[in-house]
Amino acid sequence: MPRKKKTTDEQLADAELEAQKLIDSIKKKNEQLKIIENRKKQLTARKDNEKQKARTHHFCEIAGTLYKILGREFEDGDVERLENFLNGQEQRGGYFSKAMNTRPEMEVDTNESESTTEEQQFSDATESGLCIQGNYDG
Repeated sequence: MPRKKKTTDEQLADAELEAQKLIDSIKKKNEQLKIIENRKKQLTARKDNEKQKARTHHFCEIAGTLYKILGREFEDGDVERLENFLNGQEQRGGYFSKAMNTRPEMEVDTNESESTTEEQQFSDATESGLCIQGNYDG
């Protein structure tokens, strides 16, 4: 039995059906792409937020240590004096950088009854108002 040849209208309908299937496939892929791009944005935002929290935590640690060593609240001009002091140490021989970039063995003073932990330093900085407790995920 000979094969029946499709009419032009049937061929046109088949082409339109095939084109519609491709369009639907493209729409589905575009939706998938949007979902992936949105997830990527969320992950990037989360990563940036984690970096900011870590940076804030480090600032709080530093502030807590400075408050402990200073033994009083910061006053006007203290930050500038500290900056000038550290710059002077660097100009005189890089003492601050050398101290911060080496890891000497810490000697434990048995006469000192208090040991400062990271939580205590953070607590000191938080109580002083330098750090807002809600910004820390410690």
